[in-house]
Amino acid sequence: MPRLALPKNRLRADRAAGSARLARETAAALPDLEARAAALLEARRGKSQFRAPPQAGALAARIVKPLIPSGTKTLSELRRQWPEIVGDKLAQLTAPEKLTKGPDGAVVTLTVAGSAAPFVQHQTPLILERLRLAGCAAVAITMKQGALPQKTPPNVRPLTVPLSADAEKALNAALAPIDDDRLRAALLRLGRAVGAPKSR
Repeated sequence: MPRLALPKNRLRADRAAGSARLARETAAALPDLEARAAALLEARRGKSQFRAPPQAGALAARIVKPLIPSGTKTLSELRRQWPEIVGDKLAQLTAPEKLTKGPDGAVVTLTVAGSAAPFVQHQTPLILERLRLAGCAAVAITMKQGALPQKTPPNVRPLTVPLSADAEKALNAALAPIDDDRLRAALLRLGRAVGAPKSR
C-alpha cells in the first residue's frame, strides 16, 4: 500500500509550530529555573564547606559547671583565695573588702590601689568570670580606691633543726622514683618538716 506523502509546506509548518511551542515552554520555565538557581546560590553564598570547630569556652563551661559548688563563698574565703581566683597581678592591685548578697546574686566590693583603678575597671568582666568559676555567685563588682591591707605573714614556721644525714638520705631514696621535679621538691620539703626533730 503506497505511503501518503505530506506536502513539504505542511512539514515545514509543523516543524516551525513545534519549535515555537518548545521556545514558548522554555521561555515560560526559564524565570522559574533562574529564580531557583539564584535562591540556591544565595543560600550557599559566604558559607564555608567545613564546619567551624566548637568554642572551647562553651565546652569547658559545660564540664566545669557541675563541679562548681552551689551558693557563694564567704568574704573570708574570698580573701584567702584571692590570688588563686584572680591571679597574682590583679591580687597585687585589688583586695575584696565587702560581699553583699542580693536577690540576683552577690555584689563584691573591691579596694583598688588608686593608680590601678582604670586598669581594674577594664578587667571587671574577667574578674566576674573567674569569681563565678571559683564558686562565687557574683553579678556585679563595685570598686573603691584606697590603701590595700597589709598582707599577713604565713603561719608556717621555718625549719630550724635539719634532718640527720641518714634521714635525709632515706627521704631522697624514697622520693627518687618521682619524675615530676616540682612534686618531688614539694614532698621533700614536707618530709623534712614532718621528720624534723622537735625543737624545745
